Amino acid sequence: MIRVKGGPYGARLHGLTTPMLVAVIVVDQCMEEYGLEYEISGGLEGEHMPGSLHFSGNALDWTVRNRSPSQSIEDMSLRVKDNLGDDFDVILKFKEMRLHVEFQPKLSYGRLGES
Repeated sequence: MIRVKGGPYGARLHGLTTPMLVAVIVVDQCMEEYGLEYEISGGLEGEHMPGSLHFSGNALDWTVRNRSPSQSIEDMSLRVKDNLGDDFDVILKFKEMRLHVEFQPKLSYGRLGES
């Protein structure tokens, strides 16, 4: 189940781009597959570096809540990257038990029908 940090300091998701909505579903499926409990902990709110993709709705952070040694968070992050493809950057901040995913297309996609 998709979980979002609530409260006055919760994650703000209003304004996410369509690719990031897909990422939410993919990350949820991968976390569930690996038996990891999480919450989306960072969205468009909060303090981020200047130029951060969070502000444009193209980045989110997930915090893993259970830290059982039998669960491979690294393998899960690799599965997320594989499922999302090259237009997404997936960064595991292992010390913080945080997964950062951002949509950053590597190619410029023109309008349909353009060569």
